[in-house]
Amino acid sequence: MTLSAYMTRMRDVPFGYGRNDCLSFVSGALRAQGLSTLPTEWSEGYSDIKGAIRRERELVGKSRHRNIIEAMDDMYQRVFTLFPTDGSIVARRESGPLGYTFGVVYRGGCAFVSERGIIEDQVRPGDMFWTVR
Repeated sequence: MTLSAYMTRMRDVPFGYGRNDCLSFVSGALRAQGLSTLPTEWSEGYSDIKGAIRRERELVGKSRHRNIIEAMDDMYQRVFTLFPTDGSIVARRESGPLGYTFGVVYRGGCAFVSERGIIEDQVRPGDMFWTVR
């Protein structure tokens, strides 16, 4: 499968904790590119926001990282740019309880999962990007 085929398949799949949340969406995009996925424990074993928060706190507590952004920095190479490469991981600050949402760079913009399926947006100052090899 290619990134384009994955994005087409996921276009209308709504957000769901532990099924199609931001981290499982990113893992699927990485898999479609033939790359290693995010650690499975990041996107499995919970089914609601409380479970997602609990899981993040458990994982951060077990690691030497203060938050998931530090964990991403440890696993992948962060790129400081307004012109990220398609297929890169993107994180954007949000006001929700987790503080960030994750997605992938696609067609020069950022793609995130939402209640309506994938939403695409332009790159914004403050977005964080990681390349995966």
